[in-house]
Amino acid sequence: MTDTTEPTAATREDVAALIIDDRQASNSYLARDNPPHPLSVKQYYLQLKALSDEVDFDEIGLSVFSQNNEDGILMYLLSRIGMKTKRCIEVGCDLSASTIGIPEGNTINLITNFGFDGLIVDIDPAKAGAIRHFFARALSTKHYHTPERNGRPSRYFSPSIVTAEVTTENINDVYRDAGFVGEVDLMSIDVDGADVAMWRAVTVVDPRLVMVEVNNRLECDQPVFGRATSSEAPVNTLEFQTSYGSSLAAACEVAAEKGYILVGMDVTLINAFFVRKDLAAGFREVQPAEYRTHRMNPLRA
Repeated sequence: MTDTTEPTAATREDVAALIIDDRQASNSYLARDNPPHPLSVKQYYLQLKALSDEVDFDEIGLSVFSQNNEDGILMYLLSRIGMKTKRCIEVGCDLSASTIGIPEGNTINLITNFGFDGLIVDIDPAKAGAIRHFFARALSTKHYHTPERNGRPSRYFSPSIVTAEVTTENINDVYRDAGFVGEVDLMSIDVDGADVAMWRAVTVVDPRLVMVEVNNRLECDQPVFGRATSSEAPVNTLEFQTSYGSSLAAACEVAAEKGYILVGMDVTLINAFFVRKDLAAGFREVQPAEYRTHRMNPLRA
């Protein structure tokens, strides 16, 4: 007898996850092992810098090392506000989509292709070690990661890679201990839950541009704050995913408190981009109500 029971939302998500995992395991072309050449990335940045009109993020977004089209958006925004400090912070990074250990993050492109000094923080020691190994072999950063010579550590070290569970209580200490205080060009927080709460807690750095993950299972224009307060690994359940992260409107409340405006989102409506108000003269302030949840994936509707 055929089972005609309608699958639950959680079941649909499990099936979708299995399909994606199976595709990645069986199709090497889906692995993130071939980032664009640095020269083509620089050329694209110069083309963005030459644009005079405001553009749609979906049109100029692309992935160099980012998960979706965040790298192109970041290059566009930095082409408008400038790369002043060339310092960036990223809380939460990944390597699971690469078979050879290429990180998937929002600061990797800036560090390797634009000479940024970076701080990358992740809770997983194995992941942090693999990220450190990547930068020790990359042509643009390996000279910062030379081994000790005659008992002396290398004089320079960039990016700084820290293994830590970041919380709303310790995030400022983590930044300060790594030497990141004051103005930075970019702060990216992607920890699948406590992102907005962590941004609200930050006081020791003054980012010119903020990229923060929001919960796109929540209505974009409803200010809902999630329960998560740390970067501990999220539980893969619908209950966690719907109640621990914060909505886009909640992120905009924090942005208003700190003096930022929303200028857009990535193609998945997961990552929101905020520019500090003193740099935002050339940007239109976007409203959360302009977005709808789950436009890309009907399985998650």
